[in-house]
Amino acid sequence: MNQARQTITSITLKMAEITKGKPDDKLTDKERQQLLDLDPIYAQAVETLHKSYDLACRLYLDGSVDRSRFRSQYERDVRKFFEEGTAADKEVLGITTPYTALRAVYIEWFIKE
Repeated sequence: MNQARQTITSITLKMAEITKGKPDDKLTDKERQQLLDLDPIYAQAVETLHKSYDLACRLYLDGSVDRSRFRSQYERDVRKFFEEGTAADKEVLGITTPYTALRAVYIEWFIKE
């Protein structure tokens, strides 16, 4: 999980260096191409992060890890994925998500009937 986060941070910093705070309509063709080249790498890093959390949540759900320690360590992150994530995060983590364990943990912790 940490490696995926570091990769995402690194790519985000590279994107910020390329844009230098300029709006999209002020970017040069070269800058636009550089950003396009980074898009699949960024998407892959995000997918790796989601898969890592899904695996950890599977271990939580089947009792392979200490449940109270797991919750105290990852509660904030799980909530953030679903409630504060990007539009792309919310789309991937929607009802038909392939990350079923991650979604199940979110529902268990935060959706009260």
